[in-house]
Amino acid sequence: MQETKEITIDEQTYIIKLLPTMDGLDFISRLNKEGMSARVVFDAVSRCVQIGSASFSEKKFNSHFRGRYGHLMKLVDAVVEFNFPDLNEGNAESDTEDL
Repeated sequence: MQETKEITIDEQTYIIKLLPTMDGLDFISRLNKEGMSARVVFDAVSRCVQIGSASFSEKKFNSHFRGRYGHLMKLVDAVVEFNFPDLNEGNAESDTEDL
């Protein structure tokens, strides 16, 4: 599996990185407990996303996404999809087996 992926959202290009396994497990656990809280969203972006070679500090995060919440949610969705591509595969199979 590739370690990074380049994506473009609303004409802005980002590089998404894979989380190490233990960090990924911690992240998905927090996401399940807290939902899309500000801290979970910031952690996802600051740990997994770069613009060019620059990561997101809290100051850069606040400045870059101010008033662009829909854009931010698209990016977080892409982070989750890239880091957890098989998350829903088991659910889809088990749903069809019950029919």
